[in-house]
This record gives sequence, structure tokens and C-alpha cells, in this order.
Amino acid sequence: MSLLRVTGKAIADIIPGMGRLGFDESLGKIFVTSGTGVVGYRVAMSLLKGGYKDVRVGVWRGERDAGEGAKDKHFAENIVKVLEDNGAEVVEYIQS
Repeated sequence: MSLLRVTGKAIADIIPGMGRLGFDESLGKIFVTSGTGVVGYRVAMSLLKGGYKDVRVGVWRGERDAGEGAKDKHFAENIVKVLEDNGAEVVEYIQS
């Protein structure tokens, strides 16, 4: 069971009257920003693994100043590949 489904069930169990939290295919497109960040990446992957098929993820492919990607020229490309392989639509932020 995905983290998203487990968390949704746990919240529904804690908060009476919440009804059924979990998979709802009628939501439409879900947009996640900062797909190369820790939180954005994990949220996007949880949605995809939870069964949502219409997930759009924004990424920035510029140079990184700190963290794991600071010295890795292929950091963003590797993340984009994983997201796309799992069914995400990836859009690039363009610096103007």
C-alpha cells in the first residue's frame, strides 16, 4: 500500500466525519512544484505510486549551489527521467 493511501486512511481514522480519503480519479491534473527538491519529488512520487495518472511536475534544471546536486551536472536530468518513467508530465521552469 502506498504512503499516500496509508496516510489518507490514518487521517480519516483520526478525524471523524472525514469520510473516505484516498484515491479519487476525478481530481484532474495535479501540479507539483519543485520536482528536484526533496519535498516536491517525494510528493510527486507518492501521487504516482498511489495511482494518480495525471501529475505534472515543475523542475528547474539550472546549476545547484548546495546539496547533492551541487557538483552533479546530470542531477536534474536523472530526476526528470525517474519522474517520467513513473508517468509524470515534466515541465521546465525557465529563468528569464
